[in-house]
Amino acid sequence: MNPVMQVDFHTGTEVDSNIAFSFRVCFGNCVVMNSRKNGTWGEEVRSTDMLFEDGQPFDLDILVLSDQYRVTVNSTQFYTFPHRIERASVRMLRVWRDVSLTSVTTP
Repeated sequence: MNPVMQVDFHTGTEVDSNIAFSFRVCFGNCVVMNSRKNGTWGEEVRSTDMLFEDGQPFDLDILVLSDQYRVTVNSTQFYTFPHRIERASVRMLRVWRDVSLTSVTTP
């Protein structure tokens, strides 16, 4: 099984809270974006355009715009996902699975 990296924007401080934006990288396969409201996942948005290489460092920037999330990988803007849940409701960022963080910055 290929490694997976996931970034979730939660509306609460518990892992079972709503997820306004979920960005999951299945290294060597695809990127999956989605949201979860009241325990139910929405329709997945998938991309097989892979800007990530297993075992290689990368820079990931997620910009929260008024109408969408814009994801940039290694200075290349590549993925977008429209807001399904109010962006102002996000309270927690969770980065998990097969990834090691070296730094996190906010504007």
